Amino acid sequence: MYSSGGPDESSLVPVLDRHRLLSRFQECRISVSFSKSLFVQRKVGFLSHDVSAAGIAPDAKKAAAVTELSFPASKKGFQSFLGALNYYSRFIQDFAVYGAALYQLKDADFEPGGDLSAARQSFAMLQQRVRDAPILRHFDRGKDVHVTLFANE
Repeated sequence: MYSSGGPDESSLVPVLDRHRLLSRFQECRISVSFSKSLFVQRKVGFLSHDVSAAGIAPDAKKAAAVTELSFPASKKGFQSFLGALNYYSRFIQDFAVYGAALYQLKDADFEPGGDLSAARQSFAMLQQRVRDAPILRHFDRGKDVHVTLFANE
């Protein structure tokens, strides 16, 4: 049962739960401004994540910043790109496989005549993977666990 009224504090939380919520705030000596607070939200932005009942997803604005970058012209530019992607690596399956060509770049590759075709392909693939990043789900003990390790020589 919801209280009637406009978009004020009485319409934010069901009536019975609102009283219980207010009493808990009072018991814990927490002051709350209902005009500045939102309750019963389906999705909340928190620390560059979108948190919902479905799980945790990267913030779309932050992901767009990475996917709109142009191809770096130097090794230092690639290091910056990989640093930005480090955060998204937990959302991208097989991140180490797609990023391997970028991690192996040398300064000589950026000189005239250097071959950057594998790096361009890897760069485009990682940008696509960030765009299509899945939602991280909460751990489910009832499902099988698969661990994949990547190691260099």
